[in-house]
Amino acid sequence: MKDPYFRRLSAHDKKAFWKIFSSLEISEMAKDLFEKMAERDPKLRLNISEIKEHPWYRSELLGVQEIKFELERRNKALLELLIKEKEARKSEK
Repeated sequence: MKDPYFRRLSAHDKKAFWKIFSSLEISEMAKDLFEKMAERDPKLRLNISEIKEHPWYRSELLGVQEIKFELERRNKALLELLIKEKEARKSEK
């Protein structure tokens, strides 16, 4: 297995995998679903019916305003990060 992300995800303790993505706000239910969908053993991996029955899949969706607010928040954070990276590169020169 060459993929370092999948290797971490396939490990018994998945904390190393999720640590990589710690800056993202991922719910425990979403993590659980992702881990079960990415299960290495196909016999244990969720099928489509099981995915559709998962609590995260069946949870309430965000409204248009909530989605717009969240996307704007993420866009602002990304722009701030890009500005910091650009400033850091300038100071290295």
